[in-house]
Amino acid sequence: MSPFALLLSAAFYLGAVSAHDFSICSGVSDKIGVTGVSLSPDPPVGGQDLKITISGTPTVDVTGGTLSATIKVLGIQIASVDFDVCKDLGITCPAAKGKALSGSFTYTIPSAAPSGVTASVEATVKDTSSNELTCVDMSVKVGSTYSATSPMQNLRSTASSSMSRKSVEFLFESWRKEHGFVHDFKDAEEFVKRMDIFGDNIEKIIAHNNHHKHSWTMSMNEFGHLTGEEFKAKYTGLNKKRPVLYGDVERDVHTAEGVLKSDLSDSVDWTSKGAVTAVKNQGQCGSCWAFSTTGSLEGAYYLKNGDLKSFSEQQLVSCDTIDSGCNGGLMDNAFGWIESNGGICSEDDYPYTSSGGTAASCKNTCTAVSGSTPTKYTDVSKSETALMSAVEKQPVSIAIEADQSAFQFYNSGVMTGTCGTNLDHGVLVVGYGTDDGTDYWKVKNSWGATWGMDGYILLERGKSQSGGQCGLLNSASYPTL
Repeated sequence: MSPFALLLSAAFYLGAVSAHDFSICSGVSDKIGVTGVSLSPDPPVGGQDLKITISGTPTVDVTGGTLSATIKVLGIQIASVDFDVCKDLGITCPAAKGKALSGSFTYTIPSAAPSGVTASVEATVKDTSSNELTCVDMSVKVGSTYSATSPMQNLRSTASSSMSRKSVEFLFESWRKEHGFVHDFKDAEEFVKRMDIFGDNIEKIIAHNNHHKHSWTMSMNEFGHLTGEEFKAKYTGLNKKRPVLYGDVERDVHTAEGVLKSDLSDSVDWTSKGAVTAVKNQGQCGSCWAFSTTGSLEGAYYLKNGDLKSFSEQQLVSCDTIDSGCNGGLMDNAFGWIESNGGICSEDDYPYTSSGGTAASCKNTCTAVSGSTPTKYTDVSKSETALMSAVEKQPVSIAIEADQSAFQFYNSGVMTGTCGTNLDHGVLVVGYGTDDGTDYWKVKNSWGATWGMDGYILLERGKSQSGGQCGLLNSASYPTL
């Protein structure tokens, strides 16, 4: 049997089940009325079957549909399979609303699955029109196989923090398939090198997540085969040049003099107000500065015109001659270039093509969006109150130091870890707030929506270090249209 096979216990039955912690997926209306989830065995063990039972009382008639089960370990998808609710799960359709039912499916835990780590299981039920009936999230810690004949082996297994080579190979293969790195390594030597780096990164992630003092988590993503130095070289790209004034663009300074924090909103989120475009991906081009620039310009344009436009990073990367394309740039310079150019083209008219790391030559074939010319840009003074008052008005471009594993593998929560102020990456502050007692800045990144919290990171607000968390107070600015 394939280690990824999901087997069915094809029966539905009435009655209570033993409890396992679960939650309904964010944003999903639970029309199945899930009342409980159970696992057998709990905890599961590598090489054995894990039976997952979900009970509920539907609030709608169930006439058919699909159940999709996705299982991830350390952020790596190891299984995703769909089933027919009526045929495969044994339910007699239609099932009337208000009648309690419970169904089970079984996953065969691969023998190479690492012990001691937590797997995430997401089970989604949709009707025949693909409308979600429910979605259940749960965390499952994989246990160790107990050896009755070798107690010392049990002790070593429990005490060891290192993952076996077999487990690393299993996760590396799953990760390669998930992210399309099936034929990307030039030879066997490169393959082994990248797997070794992947294994080192997995150990960092496990060590971090096992540290209970952390308020944030890490997980594996498409950057797993890169060292920290390689990651910095490929995915940052801020140049700390002095701003160059173009044409008639005016430079202003926002100090928030006389403003108290108590005068400001407790929280702001421009994504929920419609002022922020979808998360973009700079790829292996050091063009973060261009994405930060367009982000704040998109916000300013929306606030003035009530229309959200996606602007062209490629035009900045290829045509802005003061900045350095894929070799870095500065947001203030880009604001000035856009003013001197009479505005900027839309993403649709000048799409991004530099994800491979090369900036194409400038094309003068598109027309700038009317009303996209900045009249000035404003630098924000280096205080938390000043940045809060600026973000209360509109999204703001900032620079941070992002050359550490904390950023490479950030997954969720408020990032309170140690990071410096050697600015190397341009991003966008789209809001601020408080999560479980910890104040944060909500920051949009340009590493794609699969990174972090759907492309976003929460950075600690109120950090005592000079310059704020990761230096985010040291180079903030925004344009005015």
